[in-house]
Amino acid sequence: QVSKISHILHCAAAVSFSQPLEDAATSNITSSLNVQSLAKQLDAKFTYLSTAFVHGDRTGTKSRPLPEAVFSLKPYDPDKLYESMLGSQSYASAAMNDLGFPNTYTFSKCVCEHLLEMERDVETTIIRPSIVGPSVEEPYEGWAGERPSTIVAAACLYLKFPYNMWCFGHKPVPFVPVDVVCRVIISKSFGSDLMSEADVASYFRGQEEEKKEQSPIDTGYRDSTRKSPAISTVAWDSSSPERSTFSWVQYAFAITHLGSVCGHVDRTVAYAGLLLSTKLFPWLGLSLATFRQLHAILVRTPVDKVLEICKRLRLRSAFVRDLDALSPVLDLPMLFFPFANRSFYFQSQIRAPDDFNGERYMFSCAVAAHRFIERIENQRKRSKHGRLEDGSSHPQRNCRNASIYVAGKCHAMPASDLWWALTQPTGSLTIRFGAWVLSKIFRRTAREIGVDVASYAVLARTLASTDAASVILAPTHRSFYDFLITSYISFALPELGAGIPHIAAASDFQHVPIIGILAAWSNAFFLRRDGKGRDTTLQQDLSRIISRSSPAFIEVFIEGKRSRSRAFLKPKTGFLRCLCENIEGSHLVLPSTINYEGLVDQMTLVEETSRVAKRGMGLFRLSQWLRAVILNKVDIGRVYISASPPIIVGAGTLDVRGLGNAIQERQRSRTLVSEYHVEAASSVLGVPSHVIRESMQDLGMIPWPPRGATEPLLAIPSCQNVAWTTFFHFAHIYAPYLAQTHQTWSEWLCPSSSKPKKSESSSVNVVVSILTQHLEAADNEVVTVLKYLAANGFDSPTESHVFQYLSDVKSPAMLLLLALKTKMVNRAGTIPLRNMPRLEDPHLFRRQKVLKNNVPLENFAAWGFQDSYFVLNESSDGAKIVTMKGSRYDISGKQLPNLARFVEEELRITIDPMKAPKTCCDFVSVRRD
Repeated sequence: QVSKISHILHCAAAVSFSQPLEDAATSNITSSLNVQSLAKQLDAKFTYLSTAFVHGDRTGTKSRPLPEAVFSLKPYDPDKLYESMLGSQSYASAAMNDLGFPNTYTFSKCVCEHLLEMERDVETTIIRPSIVGPSVEEPYEGWAGERPSTIVAAACLYLKFPYNMWCFGHKPVPFVPVDVVCRVIISKSFGSDLMSEADVASYFRGQEEEKKEQSPIDTGYRDSTRKSPAISTVAWDSSSPERSTFSWVQYAFAITHLGSVCGHVDRTVAYAGLLLSTKLFPWLGLSLATFRQLHAILVRTPVDKVLEICKRLRLRSAFVRDLDALSPVLDLPMLFFPFANRSFYFQSQIRAPDDFNGERYMFSCAVAAHRFIERIENQRKRSKHGRLEDGSSHPQRNCRNASIYVAGKCHAMPASDLWWALTQPTGSLTIRFGAWVLSKIFRRTAREIGVDVASYAVLARTLASTDAASVILAPTHRSFYDFLITSYISFALPELGAGIPHIAAASDFQHVPIIGILAAWSNAFFLRRDGKGRDTTLQQDLSRIISRSSPAFIEVFIEGKRSRSRAFLKPKTGFLRCLCENIEGSHLVLPSTINYEGLVDQMTLVEETSRVAKRGMGLFRLSQWLRAVILNKVDIGRVYISASPPIIVGAGTLDVRGLGNAIQERQRSRTLVSEYHVEAASSVLGVPSHVIRESMQDLGMIPWPPRGATEPLLAIPSCQNVAWTTFFHFAHIYAPYLAQTHQTWSEWLCPSSSKPKKSESSSVNVVVSILTQHLEAADNEVVTVLKYLAANGFDSPTESHVFQYLSDVKSPAMLLLLALKTKMVNRAGTIPLRNMPRLEDPHLFRRQKVLKNNVPLENFAAWGFQDSYFVLNESSDGAKIVTMKGSRYDISGKQLPNLARFVEEELRITIDPMKAPKTCCDFVSVRRD
């Protein structure tokens, strides 16, 4: 038994704007009438998808937008127009010209609405979408289907054939996201009861309110006693916020910038075409007829002649094949001309949400076009190897609507790396050479380095509206790659508006041979961060840099040093204080987050952690790392950079600490989590990965775009310390749920975190509970050692001293050190024991026993450990040489030729190497004058 069909949705149409009238009538009118007739036979409701541009040459105004009513065709009869379109076409052509319809598509849709309206016995709903673009939310942001259409198709042609002729005015683009269209179709066809209240509220205003009575334009051909079809325009209502849209000129700039960056078009050609299409042609005020004539002379005729000659000569080069494929769509600029040079205002039941970002959506459209072009190029590359695939490579790149990739194994340069570096519009010779080298290094060490270009759009807008003396680029600091990536992006993507910055580097780099010189040549200046007061040279450096350019771009890491645990460090305020107190003018601070899957120097950071000391920088370590890069032994997976809205800082800002916290809060909001992070967290916590994902989703964490099927997951680190640091990349989201019971750990995971919270999510509670168990275990191990040392006379031991006793415990060294650091209270590195929790004596006794069995005993009666002591010998020339035995210290096994003399002078004694003294009296006293 066949179930009754209750609804028929007719969305099919021929969307070619240049169809003959007869073809347009057959495909867009006849088929629609047939489907409505079928709906009548089945007693079903009928929904027809029309277009918002059925009002002829009318565009509406902000105060009197185009109504949701049938457009008047007076003095023409819809039935006769339909017959004329299928017959002689003279009557229909006259109506089309008189009423100002720009193409046969919109004309056929208007006539069809009138004919559908005449059917009295079918409940008909007419949906009128404007220019449909990529989705804004579902199935994911930036989805644009399997082939380009409408606004994305225009961008594809613009990128693929920059020699075409366009005319873009400063008028707003009348777009609507495809998922919004789908929501309206479902809502109007089936009723809003099938949609959640949140979904309706996101896009509709006043669904429960009764629609205001309109004054439909009477055509003179309908029965006034019959109920008209319900008409809904799917476009942003004229009352929508201004920031919810963008102009055609802005769109042209975005496409040009993106095409230049990604190598689809030559920069010179692209910007020359941009000048003509956005400046010259709009200034001339061309009509559609004049523009069509110019296009035929300058574009269509030359292309047709070239193709004809190549066909006769049987030339089939790649250029000819591309030109032949593009020939059918070369007239697209004329089809967009009426929409790109007029402002349209619609009356609609949907209003753009207040937080809808039109600029971001603009980048979504441009990047969707870039992905289609990239797919075509990938198909061509595959076909050269004898196999043509569907071009669906890297599907994850479509999931991030405004992401482009600038480096890495998956990124192909439009030309050679050297030529690319030399032809970039900005940068000194040193910077160009450095960019060339970095492009090689990134390709060997990272799978891809992506940038959320839309997140930088607000920077350009803010710069245009403010007179900022400087722009402070404030990225997160997890690796020495941070210095390189931030400058590389500014060099590779000059269209972002972030100039190549002066890097505020640590003074340690200044003294490294060669590296210090190269850093200085690459716009770096050096900060002293030794905790010994303010850097007196900082103000001079900032004044010098800002006086040379306006605005000056400066890169600084507010955390001061690399986070060896990958958790956020407490912000340093010295640089910000100097900027606010001593440098006149306003400044923009642009927080950004550099998201890594793996870190280049992660193992080094872990080793430094286990030694409780920082290893020095030098050419030897650099050469070792470069050797590993050349041998392809370095793989950090993916890198993704996203910026936050800039913060405007004025001279005299007092709350510098609050400014630092605000910067870090915005950095945290741009943290992304990949499957690699999830699996690493699952391995260290012992929690199923799906629980980690659910907890992240419940806490609003941003997932990394999914990877392609051909890209294997980065190997989960076998070292537990590395795995813990990978988890700490996003562990700050759990900090508020630790604050009530473990405030110290909460503050360490997330400095300046919000107030304590309680979660109703079971997955969040599971993760927090198990994390708490690990943290408490590390705390207990540390406290045990501290109690042991206190019992032997060390009330305030140093970090390194305590850590010697933690090498054999089960807890990871990373957690033990962090537990140790949470108990530090002053810069001297000592730990008072007065606030330590009391442990049971039996437990303390067992701990002492373990220490005695597994590590060399410390000689509490004297100094140091029993395996570390000084040996005094006499060299052949009679010099007294001291050597330290063991391997515990950096000086172990090294000769100390001056130590014996120093001891003799300070104690005023003489040491005889050939005689072993039993008491202090055996030393010969030296009398001073």
